[in-house]
Amino acid sequence: MAGAGGRLALAGLTALLAIGAAGMASTMAQAASNVTPQLQSTALTAAESRRQQLFAQMLSDPGNVAVTLEYAKLSSEVGDLEGAVSALERLAIFAPELGQIKFELGVLYLRLAAYDLAASDFKAAAEAPDATPDMKARAAAFLAGIDRQTAGDKLTGAIVLGAQYQTNANGGTDNRLIELGGIPVTLSDSAMASPDTNGFISGNLHYSHDLASQGDRIDADLAAFGSLYAQLSEIDTAAVEARLGPVFNLQRFGIAHSTLGIYAIGGAMEVQQSPYRYTLGAGAVVTADFDPQTQAHVRLEYRYEDFINSSARPTVSQMTGNRTRLSTDLGHAVTDWLGLSAVLYGERKDASVGFDADWEAGATLGTTIRFKGPVADQARPWSLDMSVGVIEREFDAPNTSMSTDRRHDDEANAQATLTVPIGDTWSGLGTVAYRKVLSNYDIYTLDDISTSLAVMKKF
Repeated sequence: MAGAGGRLALAGLTALLAIGAAGMASTMAQAASNVTPQLQSTALTAAESRRQQLFAQMLSDPGNVAVTLEYAKLSSEVGDLEGAVSALERLAIFAPELGQIKFELGVLYLRLAAYDLAASDFKAAAEAPDATPDMKARAAAFLAGIDRQTAGDKLTGAIVLGAQYQTNANGGTDNRLIELGGIPVTLSDSAMASPDTNGFISGNLHYSHDLASQGDRIDADLAAFGSLYAQLSEIDTAAVEARLGPVFNLQRFGIAHSTLGIYAIGGAMEVQQSPYRYTLGAGAVVTADFDPQTQAHVRLEYRYEDFINSSARPTVSQMTGNRTRLSTDLGHAVTDWLGLSAVLYGERKDASVGFDADWEAGATLGTTIRFKGPVADQARPWSLDMSVGVIEREFDAPNTSMSTDRRHDDEANAQATLTVPIGDTWSGLGTVAYRKVLSNYDIYTLDDISTSLAVMKKF
């Protein structure tokens, strides 16, 4: 049904349907649903009754814009997308200059995964004489989404290389004298907060394979990170995690502009050049585009984490266990220059000993501000990303060697990153961050200020 030939065929079929006998009105108005209805019970019955009335009016007055638009809207709500398309295609013959008709057709074709026809209608809507700035912006956003959806196989990613300074690189405490089990203890230098500088590299790859089936695809993601410290070699770190799984277009269930992704998770981490943790798990994520400016995700992930003892860390295996996280995030582009975001999550971490098992919850609010840089002809704007977050952890059991009370941590963090474009695909990054942890176990109370400079290559 794609291309000019498909549209001519559809127009011919539409004309035949449109000139059907009046006695067939009831049958056509009650055409079988091709997607799940948005209405239920009494509302669905009322909508079907109203559709019959509107269909009769369309036969007697085929150029009535208001009647046809109402009929198309009700047809969409009861799940008869093809009926809505037929009505609007016929109306477009009588009123080809109305951009609203083309825009509504674009939305319907998008729901039917007829991407070529949807793109053609969105372009026509944006170029129509009555196109408003809002309609043009929404049409452009839908066209961008269609380009992403129909891109076929694609590979994207980024690599970041930089240097960082931390006032508390090892996560130590500022208090040399603490209480363990009610007894005052003087900590050694290794347990105290130590500043250090590290070089780091991180990267991510995203590969998407179009399954050519109603918008379904296979996604694969790979993320890696490594850091080397100038002095604290005991916290040199390398980590990698991969995800692989299908993504299903939920339009087949009547849920527009939404997808469901299911994926397997595998990862590994080493510290001080020794194996530290292996991870296996699975996840699921629902992505919903409420409108061209607003997107949300709901994600559930499970990981089994196997911690490996080493000479430097002889007891970390007691942290082996399950980790389950439920999170949701929302992003909204207020304007081309201002974006807002929010993240909320809850997590359960199991372990073989109670004082390493915990419940955790957190929230983050963020904003992105884009602005023109000092170079007048710079193709991309500068951007400033800022966020603040809070985390709370409650552990299952006390570590009796430290206290008879269960450990409880409260954490706050803030971060700001300035991104400066360098050419088309390179950027410079400057980041300042602060982290504060308050714990009823003195040894875990800490704060840390970090700054970093990095370059990023996107492809």
